[in-house]
This record gives sequence, structure tokens and C-alpha cells, in this order.
Amino acid sequence: MTLAQEEEKLNNLIGADLQVDITERVKNFTLLWNIYETFACNRSANSTAISNNVDCIENAKNIDIRKIEIFKLYFLSRYFNKDKAPNNRFLDLVKNDSRIAELIVNELPKNIIDKNTLKALLFIVYRYRNNLFHGNKNVVTLDSQIDNFTYANELLITVLEMMSDRGLLLHPIKQP
Repeated sequence: MTLAQEEEKLNNLIGADLQVDITERVKNFTLLWNIYETFACNRSANSTAISNNVDCIENAKNIDIRKIEIFKLYFLSRYFNKDKAPNNRFLDLVKNDSRIAELIVNELPKNIIDKNTLKALLFIVYRYRNNLFHGNKNVVTLDSQIDNFTYANELLITVLEMMSDRGLLLHPIKQP
């Protein structure tokens, strides 16, 4: 089956015509998340593994807060009201995960950017992963999620580059 046929069948199955941009971003997200989860979380992502990874990054070399400021601004404006209270989008994002919700609410609205900010950002991306792979994210409406996956992918690349710069990321393909 060709890629064009695969895409046509996919669109027929979901009854929608997804834009190429979102399918490419979701594909890249899947690959980037796989690399992150493999090397940062020892193949088992959860809030503890993500926290430990950020601590490891920070312990190896201070995190350049300028690299994560744009992500904080995007996710803060998306998931919090002007008074810094979580909005309905946030509640949909963190459904059934009160621990992650609490960690994000306690960190992201703060007026500082530090390693806890990075943890909160990665927790949001972790929720994207969970919602996408466990059916909570409606595939038919993925076209409305282009910005989310754009920022999620850029954040994952930034974190993977931080890990690489600190010697915490081995090349995933090369074998000794």
C-alpha cells in the first residue's frame, strides 16, 4: 500500500480529511516522544521519571531559562486564564490525573522560570502523549491541535538537545 493510499484509507476510516501538517507533526511527536521516553525515562514515562530527568539535566549544567520561556508563555496562555486560574482546556487536558494537574497548577503560573517550570511543561507534553495514545484526543479534531504539537515537538527537541549537550543522550541508532 502506498502512503497516499494509506492516507486515503485513514481519512475514510475517521470520516475526515486531516491536513498533512498535523499528520506530519503527530508523526514527529511520536518519534520525538519515543526518543525522550527511551533515554530520559528508561522506557517508562511517568511524573517521577520526568522529574528525575529534569533534575539530571539541571545537575549536569544549569538550564538556560531563555530556552524554555517561549514554551511557558504558550502553554500558560493556552491553559490558564489571565488571573492564572486553570481554564476548561486545562481540565480536559489533565482529566483523571490529579497528581499531574496539581504539579502543573503549582508551577506554571509562577512568575519565575526554573527547572520546575520545565517539569510542568514536560508534564503537559506527557498528557498530550497519554491523550493521543489512549484515545482521549479526538483524531477527527487533530487539525485544531497544530500549534500544540508544534510547541510540544519544539520543547522535546530542546530537551533532547539539552540532554545531548550534557552527555545524557546516546545516539539511539548507533550500536557499539
